[in-house]
Amino acid sequence: MAIESTNGASTGRAAERAAIIAAALSLIAEEGYTRTSMTSIALKAGLKPAALHRSFQTKDQILIAFFHDSLEASFNKVQAIDGFEDFSLQEKLHALIETQLEHLLPHREVLGVAVLAIGARALRNSREMSALRRRFEEIIKGYVREAISKGELPDVNVEGLTVRSFTDLHSTIVVYWLRDSSEGFTKTTEFINRSLELLVSTLVMENRLGGMASFLFYPESLGALASRRPVVSALLRKIFDGQRTS
Repeated sequence: MAIESTNGASTGRAAERAAIIAAALSLIAEEGYTRTSMTSIALKAGLKPAALHRSFQTKDQILIAFFHDSLEASFNKVQAIDGFEDFSLQEKLHALIETQLEHLLPHREVLGVAVLAIGARALRNSREMSALRRRFEEIIKGYVREAISKGELPDVNVEGLTVRSFTDLHSTIVVYWLRDSSEGFTKTTEFINRSLELLVSTLVMENRLGGMASFLFYPESLGALASRRPVVSALLRKIFDGQRTS
């Protein structure tokens, strides 16, 4: 009976979380990010403000929770693809990112407004975003370990700089996609393909050069990749500079 009670409470919390996120997205679409208040979110979700604050203290936290849930849903969806275990590392990453963008698509306009209002720096530096980044990094490390066990990759350093860079790339791709005006988001697809190919190649080269590839190959190639879009160039340069000084 105790197990049933615990499961029931967990289900209730999940339903409440989903209601809060849905209410926030709906209100932001109607009123904009700045005008949407935590009180209005609570009322639309059918909760008292105090109940909302037990789960989330800010709108930023609600937004990041939505990104986290979309990542988990996308991860579970691609894991269920027939033959997914036979995909290459690049194919797995591409499938995961494309699936998440499809999951975010119905709310793309709202997310664009919210990210602009919050600011990329504030999101990147938040505790909740750090937790989201760690979760994505866990997924990446799992994929890399699978690639090593299959002989697709040499015995690379799973804790190395390049593996962590996949997490930075993930955030950059989402921002790129939010700004992409090409038909069918073809430029985003091209960016994903070229970026993943670059990082997988760097991962192999990093192993051969004992980590030096991150400093010799990675920044120069990122510059060439990003030259077509100034906003992406700035984002990628900021990512690399931050890694090099950390």
